Amino acid sequence: MINSDFPPIETHIGQQLKKRRLLLNIKQYGLAKMLDITPQQLSKYEKGIDRMPASRLYQLCKILAVTPNFFFEGLDGVCFSRIEEEI
Repeated sequence: MINSDFPPIETHIGQQLKKRRLLLNIKQYGLAKMLDITPQQLSKYEKGIDRMPASRLYQLCKILAVTPNFFFEGLDGVCFSRIEEEI
C-alpha cells in the first residue's frame, strides 16, 4: 500500500517504522518523546511525507532494536521508475 503522492522509498521506510513500533507496542507519543521530536513529525515520517535524516534512522535502529536493513526490506517490489530512468 504505497501512497503515490510521496516518494516510494520514503513511504516504505515509514511503513516499516510504523510496523515495528506497533509490534513493540510503543505509542507514537512515546517514540516521539524518545526521539525528542513531536508526534506530528513522527507521523510525517511514518506516512513518508518527510524524508528521515540518517541520524534519525540510526536513533530508530537503536530504540527499535533493528539494523538499518530492516527499513529497506521488501523494497524489491517497489517501483522506482524515476530513479531507473536516470540510471
